[in-house]
Amino acid sequence: MAVVGIVPAAGRGERLGRDLPKAFAACAGRPLIDWSLEVLEAVCDRVIVAVPPGYETGPDRVTGGASRSESVRLALAAAPVSDTIKEAGDDRRVVRTLDRSRLWAIQTPQAFAADALRRALDSGDLASATDDASLVEEAGGSIRVVEAPPENIKVTSQVDLRLAETLLC
Repeated sequence: MAVVGIVPAAGRGERLGRDLPKAFAACAGRPLIDWSLEVLEAVCDRVIVAVPPGYETGPDRVTGGASRSESVRLALAAAPVSDTIKEAGDDRRVVRTLDRSRLWAIQTPQAFAADALRRALDSGDLASATDDASLVEEAGGSIRVVEAPPENIKVTSQVDLRLAETLLC
């Protein structure tokens, strides 16, 4: 199971009396947030940070909310799928933005009971299947998602291959 850390760092830090958000104020030569991230990144598979508007640079940064709890909720919603997912019509115009908290990026490898996979392979449209799970699902099987680290990437393109090499070295 992947461990995801959440840092609610979207507060303005007005009581600190600085001209920037508290999380980005310098402490011993580094922004305060860097001290926390150093510790969390050592023990977490992924760290999502809720930040003030305008500070969304970097991986796994989301705009925080009006309160600490809303910032936590927004960071948690970003944990299953990191990209914003849109549904588009046949004309490729966006119909709606999907709720990421209920979406999962499906990775490989996938595991199945052998008889369920055999049935799915015998009855499914193999040419249109994007993965074995969709075949099992189409055949009436029950699919359960299991959280995996985001660096478990699927290598499909040259860019994916270069990213895999970078992660492995």
